[in-house]
Amino acid sequence: FLTATGLIVDSRPSGTGEQNLRDAQYETEAVLAHYFYHDNIAPFLCIRIMQRFGHSNPSPRYVSECTKAFRSGFYKSGEESFGSGKYGSLESMTASIVLDKEATTLIAAPSHGSIREPIIKVLSLMRSMEYKTKIPNTLNGPPLSKDFQARLWEIDKQIGQSPHEFPTIFSFFLPEFADVGPTLPAGLVSPEARLLTMPNSLQLLS
Repeated sequence: FLTATGLIVDSRPSGTGEQNLRDAQYETEAVLAHYFYHDNIAPFLCIRIMQRFGHSNPSPRYVSECTKAFRSGFYKSGEESFGSGKYGSLESMTASIVLDKEATTLIAAPSHGSIREPIIKVLSLMRSMEYKTKIPNTLNGPPLSKDFQARLWEIDKQIGQSPHEFPTIFSFFLPEFADVGPTLPAGLVSPEARLLTMPNSLQLLS
């Protein structure tokens, strides 16, 4: 069995180990390099990061510009240049996302932009009201969590989302989620709409 699976008994009592650790390491590095330089990795990363920057359905031109920046490692906006000039530069890719005209100009298209996540709406409201946390200047005062902080504990049970409380490893919603309605037949996605249930929406308003 050990020979068939490429394993041999190692130096430890009753232990088994890889027949050639060096080859295993080389194969792992080769697989990672294959994925990293795959043709799909650049547009895949661009679309996923664009979605987190508020563009659920980026245009093909937008994705193409980002893909070029990722592969070339270079992006220029006006007189400013970004990137290391090497394949996979996150600096050039990020600059192409946040500085592109699709991100900096108002576009009157039904597919432009994205729905705000519930927790972002709450934080935006707190920011607009100039909320500031008051830290006590003494250790003998009342409990910090009751009298000095905004009470956001288990807010996900009310609005469907809270910081660092992912229900699964795939976060709160899938990037390919398309809600029923006009978005589905149009071939568009709306990941954040996964959280827009009636109970969550009513709790968010209250």
